[in-house]
Amino acid sequence: MQEKLNKIFYLLLILITIAGAFYIFIQLSQTKKVEISLQNYRQLDSCFLQQNYTITTIESKKTVPRIFVKNISPSIKQLKSTTKKSVFIRLMLSNILKANEKLLENRNKILTLQKKKQLSAKEQKWIGEWSEKLRVKDSSLAKLLIKTDVIPPSLAIIQAIVESGYGTSRFAIKGNALFGEHFYGENPKNHIKAKGSKTRMKAFPSIYESIWGYMINLNRHPAYKELRKLRAIEREKGELISGYQLINTLGSYSENGQSYINNLHKMMRQLQLSKLDSLKLEKTAQEYYYTIKE
Repeated sequence: MQEKLNKIFYLLLILITIAGAFYIFIQLSQTKKVEISLQNYRQLDSCFLQQNYTITTIESKKTVPRIFVKNISPSIKQLKSTTKKSVFIRLMLSNILKANEKLLENRNKILTLQKKKQLSAKEQKWIGEWSEKLRVKDSSLAKLLIKTDVIPPSLAIIQAIVESGYGTSRFAIKGNALFGEHFYGENPKNHIKAKGSKTRMKAFPSIYESIWGYMINLNRHPAYKELRKLRAIEREKGELISGYQLINTLGSYSENGQSYINNLHKMMRQLQLSKLDSLKLEKTAQEYYYTIKE
């Protein structure tokens, strides 16, 4: 009888140990999100420095901390020119890399599904929804793969700089509109009207949503088919996808055409943004989300 009780005791002990280890694993694998509210962009700059989020540091470490700024606020205008530029580049960079992580997750999912002989109902549903998002009518995985890939940070950052004036434009401040995307729908909450013009710009609830909308636009709009072709060639060769090279395909993004392309190239060289294309977000379970009040 005693021997039987001992066996039961040890069995329970093993089960408790396994359950405890599993609980710890789940806790460690879950992302911990820390929400922080700041008064203005001067405080944001101080927080960046306190957390060692500087251009010099990330270039050295080759990784970017998971620090995500949620919104553009009027106080960005109060920063000195050099500080404003540096802060804007950093707040854009981490959000861009986060959006690219999502695109790569979806891309890897497509690559996995291509190898399967039969897809589940859940997998077919996901393909249908993502195909609709990227406007792939026949849900072809090959076509979907072409449209599911990253946008180099250097490209997204330089376009946001040009289109929003380092986040100081009225559209950026009122609606996190950073890429000059026009609005053609009906919902009054999703756009901002230009003063003295019928032009309406898309508005977004956050910087990340603005970046995601921009990336979806480049990944699905017919005007940027050449961008996707060039990106696919670079991907096939195993080369780093270059924002500087992709600029050559953006003649349709602005009515200024080649002049717009030349300006993007010039500014990217001056700001040395190409070196940001090889950076990745840190592998950590802790993320910081900053909301700026004014």
